[in-house]
This record gives sequence, structure tokens and C-alpha cells, in this order.
Amino acid sequence: MHAFTRFRSWKWGAVLAVILASRSVPGVTIDHANGSAATNAALSIMAKVGQLRWFFTHASVGGNIITGMNVLHGTDTNRYRLTIYNYDGDNSDGAYHGGVETAGSEGDVDYRAAAGPARTTNGVIHECMRGNPDWSNKLVCFSNSVAVSGWRFPKVNVVMDKFCWIDPYADPTNYCALISALESQYPETLFIYLTMPLSGLNFDENDERNSFNRYVRSFCSANSKHLLDVADLEAWNLAGVQQTYLSGGVTNQKMSFDYSLDTGGDWHLNATGRRRMALGWYSLAAALFTADRDGDGITDGDELLAGTRPASSNSALQIQISPSSFASSNVVFTWTSSSGRYYSVQRATGLVADVNWSNRLADRLGANSYTDTVDAVAQGFYRLSVRQ
Repeated sequence: MHAFTRFRSWKWGAVLAVILASRSVPGVTIDHANGSAATNAALSIMAKVGQLRWFFTHASVGGNIITGMNVLHGTDTNRYRLTIYNYDGDNSDGAYHGGVETAGSEGDVDYRAAAGPARTTNGVIHECMRGNPDWSNKLVCFSNSVAVSGWRFPKVNVVMDKFCWIDPYADPTNYCALISALESQYPETLFIYLTMPLSGLNFDENDERNSFNRYVRSFCSANSKHLLDVADLEAWNLAGVQQTYLSGGVTNQKMSFDYSLDTGGDWHLNATGRRRMALGWYSLAAALFTADRDGDGITDGDELLAGTRPASSNSALQIQISPSSFASSNVVFTWTSSSGRYYSVQRATGLVADVNWSNRLADRLGANSYTDTVDAVAQGFYRLSVRQ
């Protein structure tokens, strides 16, 4: 599959230059308003979603979401293409999975997801059930997983970490600062922000959860980050009514019992809740292939597949042509290649709706150039594509 295609076309001696104006646009937020958008997304976009490689650290509610992803995949493998690495086959209420094992000691500075497997494949979620140490050690585990165990580009494209409802006192400034720092350190990797799951009560530390979530939403809005708003998805019931309560004059959200296993203290997700979160995950993934935060004309999702930086307008797959006059019978195409990517050059004699591109003239891992012999009086069109 083509991650994306950029054209250069000409009659020999004239090059059509494409100039893209850079503009910053907001990040994607998936909440109750668009959490089911994946059900109507074009299959061509869903096919691209099926090429992404994911990493996810979590505890029990995260395990519920993974169950939901597996069940949803089984309902329509053409639309919902993501599979779970080393899935245990258990789709029951209390299954929390963990295909990627942990390393180091839980609660200690070396805690992390293990580095294995050594190789990853397209369309697979690699999830680590890291349990419930203190919230600060959960961030240590995630950071170590990315920086030490290598769960980042080029091993995976998208990574995320989720707090659980038992983490009401987690510091949102620490969470956002850590994720933001990792983004800066590993710009080819996409980091997804998540809100904290809720309880279904007017107390039970829900005030603190709501405070955390308001901060994360504000941070993502102000800084063009991509957000999977787990809490908002939980708070709107099946009838489309938001579940709220007042505390100190502030309206807070609480979990709808439509998505909870019970109404008395176990705020894990039932089958309906698991499906809702899985659809939210897919809706976010699909939205990556329409979002273009850096305004360079290439969507964030396509940049991930190409191995370029989705938040930098200076990083995109571009082809250079030499000599520009085509006085020579040889034309050299060059581009900047990225790790773990296959590059192809194809040629056509004209651009029509059903253009027939010739067989790949170059199709190599890490290729960054191709030389072609041309007819000085002919017209030709070339396409450079990339896949992981």
C-alpha cells in the first residue's frame, strides 16, 4: 500500500513545482460527539489505519478496551483491521491481557515494558498490562518503555499510556509535561493523550478525576495534541444524555451505568462500554488520515506511515529531480529516506482517472534515489511512494 504519493510531472524541459503553505491546525479530539465516526469512515482510510503499528501501556480498564478492540475486529475484519499481539483469546469481563511482558521491578525506577518482540508488523497493537503501581511509577514505566525498551519509531507509529480510575491524584501537569517531552525527543512517533476514566458516583474522588481531565483537555486544545477523551465517552449514556453532578458550584462528569459492570464500585467496562471505547480508538485512528497539524499538505497518518514528522512542516516525503533542464538522457530522482521504509518509483505516460502506472522501477528498503533514461521529446509522469 502507498503511504502517500507526491507527484512531479512535466514535459521534458519543464518541471511543475508544488509549493505548500505551512499552517498549524488543531489536533484531533475524540469524545461523545464523534466517538463512532469510524463506522462511516471510508474503507480506503480504514485500510490505512490497518497499516499502523501501536503500543499501549495500561491496567484493568485498558485491558477492557483491548478486549473491545479484539471483539470489534471480529465483527468486520475489513473495516476494523487492527489485531492484538499475542492475544490470549479471553473476551470475558475480567480479561486484562498483556501481550507484551513487563521488565524491571514494579514501582521501581527500572520498571518498563519488555523490549520484545524484536520485530513488529503492520496493523498490530502491542499492549502491556503494567498493573497499578503509584501513578508516578506508571509514568516511569511508560517513559522507560519508549526510551529504554524502544517502543517508538521505527518499531511502532503510535503510542499511548492510560491512567485508571484508581489514579485520581495523578498530577496532570506531570503527565502532559512527560508526554510532551517524549514527543520532542521522538518526533516521528505519535503520542496520544488520554483522559482518566470516571466512577459512576457523585463522590469517590470524582472531583479529582474531573480536575485532571479538564487540565488535559485544555492542554491538548492549546497545543494541537491528539486526545482520546475516555472520560467524555463514558459520561454520555446511550440516550445521549450527559451524566453530571455539582460539586462546589462546578459541573463534573460521572460514568454512565450503561457502560459499567455494576453500579456499586467496580467501574470496569461492560461489553457495551468496551465496544464504545474501541470505536473511539478507531475513530481517532481514522481521523489521523484527515488531520494535518503542520499544514504541509500531508496528513498526520500518512506521515506516520512514511516515517516523517507529523508535527513538522519541514519533514515530508519530497522528490528532487536532476538535471532540471533534462538536457541529459539520464534523469536522477532523489529523496530523503527513513528507517524501515520501502520506496518505489513508478512511471506513467499520462495522468487520467484510470492511469496505469508501470511496474515499480525501484522498490527497495531504504532506497533514496533512482536514475531513469528518458526520451527528450516524450512526456512522462513519475510517482514516488513509500510503505513500511
